[in-house]
Amino acid sequence: MLSKASTAISQALSSSPALSVGIGAAVALYGAWKLYQKLYAPTVVKSLRIFPVKSCRGFEVDEWEIGEFGFLYDRAWMIVREKDNKFITQREVPTMVLIKTIVDPKTGTLHLNFPGMGVKSVQYTRHIEVNDSNADKVKKVTIWSDTVTAFDCGNEVAQWLSTCLKQNVRLVQVIDQFIDARTDKTIEIKHHQRPPEEDVIRPFTEQGVTISYVSQFADAYPFLLTSDNSVRDFNKQVIADQSSNAISAWFNTLSIKPYEEEKYRQIEINGIPLFGVKRCTRCTMPSVDTAKGVKRSFITDSLNKHRFCKVADGTVFGMNLCHQAKNVGSKIRVGQEVKVKEVAFVK
Repeated sequence: MLSKASTAISQALSSSPALSVGIGAAVALYGAWKLYQKLYAPTVVKSLRIFPVKSCRGFEVDEWEIGEFGFLYDRAWMIVREKDNKFITQREVPTMVLIKTIVDPKTGTLHLNFPGMGVKSVQYTRHIEVNDSNADKVKKVTIWSDTVTAFDCGNEVAQWLSTCLKQNVRLVQVIDQFIDARTDKTIEIKHHQRPPEEDVIRPFTEQGVTISYVSQFADAYPFLLTSDNSVRDFNKQVIADQSSNAISAWFNTLSIKPYEEEKYRQIEINGIPLFGVKRCTRCTMPSVDTAKGVKRSFITDSLNKHRFCKVADGTVFGMNLCHQAKNVGSKIRVGQEVKVKEVAFVK
């Protein structure tokens, strides 16, 4: 069928010089336009992805609000082992990627979905008052080397998740503070955080800029930026890996050179300044097959081969970003321009 169509087009062109010239001009103009786009088109936000539950599957949005600790409700929940309240991730439980999540930004309702298990919903609790009947819900949980206070989401969702993951787990929610009704005191909670290195913070401080690097249950920083071209380039290098879903991030941008985002010291989106503080060192999570919930070690091998950095002492992909408290409540939307304000080497 294709060969017949090709023959017909060739015959039409040979019998009509004007048509041939017209099509040739159109092709040339299209090529020039694509080149112009590549060289001069602005870098824009291609996609936004929110991950309400740490290490579970996120969801894409067209627009999202910035909260005090990053995107609103991003990593606001976390799954911990029941026996010791230590966090778990896809690193050791790859089937967590099969847990689909979505959160309603207006109500704070989290919806979880797992193959064969239907949907389970949980409400984000904003104002927590502790008394004798629910005091056991406020618990110490461990994330990496940090011990932080969290709020247990109850037995129903815990049993549902335990069935999904085939081990006893609990779902906990991040909290900023709670009122102890027994003493009538407000208890402030310290969040998990990894302060950037001093030489990274100093230039911002000297400019009078105070950045917010505290996150909720994220591994390190509030935001992560990658570019579409970086992902494409990586996939070309390991095309046999079929790793199109290996790299995930909060932001994904379009129209820059591969890995160019790893030089961004400061960018601006919709008037919101974001500050690059550290290139993202990657663990084994990109090796998890998002469709089947199993590990494919060759993806990690490929990352180690193509993206290992001696200075960072690890495999890097993407840039960790921080924001300013004054931008809480602002929104970022797909299609908005990413303006590069400062470029510098960031470890």
